[in-house]
Amino acid sequence: MRVLRERGPGGCRVEDITAEAGTAKGNFYRYFPTWDDLLVAVRDHVVDSYGEELARRFVGLDPIDWSRAMDEEIDRFLDFQLGLGGLHQAIFHGPAAQARPVEEHRSAVSMLAWLVSAGISDGAFAPVDVEAVAPLIFELLHGAADAIASGLDDERVRRATHHIVRRTLDVRPSDGRGRGPDTW
Repeated sequence: MRVLRERGPGGCRVEDITAEAGTAKGNFYRYFPTWDDLLVAVRDHVVDSYGEELARRFVGLDPIDWSRAMDEEIDRFLDFQLGLGGLHQAIFHGPAAQARPVEEHRSAVSMLAWLVSAGISDGAFAPVDVEAVAPLIFELLHGAADAIASGLDDERVRRATHHIVRRTLDVRPSDGRGRGPDTW
C-alpha cells in the first residue's frame, strides 16, 4: 500500500512491490494472479478497515451528539481520502475498479446510509430519503477532498462541507439522549 500510495498507479510495478516486501516476484503471483487482483484486494482491505473503524466509533455509543459526531466523521473521511494519495486513483478509479466495482454492502455510500439512518432513528436528523441522500453526500465528500487536493483552502472546504451536510440532514441540537446504532 505504501508503494502504491507514494508512486500512484502508473509509477508502480510488481518488482517495486516485491522489493518493498522483500519477497520474490513469483510469490506475488502466488497470491495475486493479476495486477488487478492486487488492486481489488487492497481496495477491499482499505474499505473494510474504514468500515470497521466507523462501527467502533458508533455502534452502541450512548449518548451520542450527532451534530458533533457527523462533523467529525466528515473530517475523518476527508483525511482518509486525502491520505490515500496515489493509492486512491489506483483502487477506486482505475480499470480494475471499473471492471470490479466495490460490493454495495461495503461501499462508502452504504456506510453513509447506515449513519444517516441511525441519526434519523435517534431523531437527530430530518427524515430524509436516505437512498437518495447518501450518494449525494458521498459525492460532496469526494468532491471536497478533490478540491482540497487541488489546492483550495482546506478549512474553507471543510467548513462549507459541514454546512451543506448539516442543512441537508437538518441536524438538530443534541439533547444528550441519542444513542448510536446497535449494529453495522
